[in-house]
Amino acid sequence: MPDTSTRPFTPARTGTRGAHLAVEPDTGLFTGFELTKGTGKDNHEAAVGQRLLEREPDDIEVLGDSAYGTAEMRTTLADPDSFRSAVIKPPPLRPAGSGRVHHRRFNRR
Repeated sequence: MPDTSTRPFTPARTGTRGAHLAVEPDTGLFTGFELTKGTGKDNHEAAVGQRLLEREPDDIEVLGDSAYGTAEMRTTLADPDSFRSAVIKPPPLRPAGSGRVHHRRFNRR
């Protein structure tokens, strides 16, 4: 009979889970982690990222995608008392659509 206590964690099929990691890029070591439910205001990437930052020293570089680019997160990273620097990927540009004027329309004669 197999030992059920050694089976890997499997999330429920009705919901999702999120794993958020803080990693030292030079060594690849995990410096922090948090497992969360897949939905909810407190489980958004930026909210979890702020909680992970509270456990880190002030002189670090923060790398993240556009999910970490909320106003609250940017305010935390711009704190003048810390020496954090941030590299956050900006959200993609929205294409010009109906109701917007395309730049080529100005050049017509």
